Amino acid sequence: IVKKQSPKSILEVGCGFGRNIKFLIQNGTNPSSIIGIDISQNMIKLARKYVGKKEVKFFISDLIGFDHKKKFDLVLTHGVLMHIPEDQIEDAIDKIISLSKKCLVLIEQNYQADNNYTFIHDYKKLLNSKKIDIIEYLGNKKLGLDLIYAKVL
Repeated sequence: IVKKQSPKSILEVGCGFGRNIKFLIQNGTNPSSIIGIDISQNMIKLARKYVGKKEVKFFISDLIGFDHKKKFDLVLTHGVLMHIPEDQIEDAIDKIISLSKKCLVLIEQNYQADNNYTFIHDYKKLLNSKKIDIIEYLGNKKLGLDLIYAKVL
């Protein structure tokens, strides 16, 4: 999905130690700008080392507090929105959409874990009420993941 879009700029929300960013770079995604944000100072430190490219910028920030003047061609989440409580998920979705000028790729857990920090959201329903066009939605209960690829209108 990402390769087909040929994004010139990518933001990964909740980048952790940089696994997805490194994967995208190693597999032929060649944007001029990549930014990763994470709330963990330790994860950002690990990401800088793991990715090892000075062109890739990493910032310690939560999603709502992330202030960036430019929009990104692609905004990516992987296992991030599932940690946002029900009363905050709408704001988080709005923020992600506001940061994207072209498309979103969201990969999120779709099963209830036995803890107090994982929340299950109806992403398709949440996104259908926004100014986006869901191009692809794959809900895989066996993997426990939802994949949403959407274009921002």
